Amino acid sequence: MAVATPRMSKPFFLGSYFGMLALLLLIAVAGVYAINLSQSGDEQSSGLILGIAALICIAVFIYDIIVYCLLVFKMWAAIQDGHARTTPGKAVGLLFIPFYGLYWMFVVFRGFAQDYNALLERRQLKLPRLSTGLYTAFAVISLVTVIPYLGCITILPLLIVYPILIAKTCDSVNALPELVSQAPEAMSREELVAVVKQQQSSGPPAWVWILVGLAVLAIPVLGIIAAIAVPSLVTAREAARVTATQKDMRQLATAFESCLLDRNYLPPQSGPMRAAEKASSELAPYIGNISSQDAWGNDLLVYCGEACNGQYGLSGCSATDYLIVSPGKDGVREDWLYDPDNPGAGIFYRSSNTDFDRDLVFFNGLWIRGPN
Repeated sequence: MAVATPRMSKPFFLGSYFGMLALLLLIAVAGVYAINLSQSGDEQSSGLILGIAALICIAVFIYDIIVYCLLVFKMWAAIQDGHARTTPGKAVGLLFIPFYGLYWMFVVFRGFAQDYNALLERRQLKLPRLSTGLYTAFAVISLVTVIPYLGCITILPLLIVYPILIAKTCDSVNALPELVSQAPEAMSREELVAVVKQQQSSGPPAWVWILVGLAVLAIPVLGIIAAIAVPSLVTAREAARVTATQKDMRQLATAFESCLLDRNYLPPQSGPMRAAEKASSELAPYIGNISSQDAWGNDLLVYCGEACNGQYGLSGCSATDYLIVSPGKDGVREDWLYDPDNPGAGIFYRSSNTDFDRDLVFFNGLWIRGPN
């Protein structure tokens, strides 16, 4: 029975490998850029970049698994002459079994080199033999790489050995002649029995094993996505609310400044803005739609003139002073006090999501409490 040897595209496998490395390098650069944006205070852009980078990283990881499975399947499919120790489908599928897959990696790679060389001996093919040392080394390095801390040492050797193994495997498989299986009449009884048993135990096709493996990986992959992307997206959302609230507070301040220019006084106000109907009606000509709440739905607190005294430790306020406050995400005012000798002491760098609970305080056109 004539069976054509499956061909393996070296440009595809090596191109996929180096393409994934390039993408991961770009993701690393994007991560560094996002961290710099975060340190400069642009949490919204930083969170968006980190979220997109995390999704791309997960997509690269899944693609790498698929290419890896195709490599294993095709190299084992090339030596199926009735004597191979496993089938292509099993070679792929058993790699996904927890813990057992670590042992099976040695069967897949070291065993392939041994079975390939045995095939050449049986057929008396004058082709270069595979180095069992290379395939064993790849299995060992891959195993050590998943061990915390030790993986940092072996990741570089793995990046070097893996493309060498890919190239060697593709060249060796593609060098095999077209006829892999002997005709039935030329086989011994033992060889015929071996071929029949292997065909009967071939099990489901490789795509079934790959889908099962991906299904097993789905839960941890989704967990990784949630752990990386969700906090970044939440941070970006809260940072956007801070930006929107600060914009509304500046709009109110602009209304106060315009009122001072026209009337030389400010409407009386001390407390929630929406509770001050007189202040709202007097400011209406200066802004089309006064926002009385921040982006979290909390009332904006507005103090005009002498009502500013005592707020956050302020004193000596006159009739032309004004103070606009958002109590932050939690809606609870801080016990923070303004230091006139160090006006910038209230400006903070955002380091965690709890910083969104801090107050936003705008006094006479200046931020005395808010993110840098």
